Amino acid sequence: MKSPADTLTFVKATPNEASKSASPAIRACYRNNGSCPLSSTIAIVDDATGSLDNTFMTVTGTTLTVTPTKSSQIKTYNIRVT
Repeated sequence: MKSPADTLTFVKATPNEASKSASPAIRACYRNNGSCPLSSTIAIVDDATGSLDNTFMTVTGTTLTVTPTKSSQIKTYNIRVT
């Protein structure tokens, strides 16, 4: 991570047109201009701890902001996005 603050934006998945006809149940959602619910959420955590250290890591929407305040916070993190 950089010092001072750095940000990383994660892209959320969206359905493509081909996936809308993958099965009879899915096709039924889109028949006659109907629509299936397409909502999703994103969770961003440090893979080692299962959470984020909110003293210097924050998530707003799909953007992770890292603002280290001491040298021990500047290192490599494996971040899990689900």
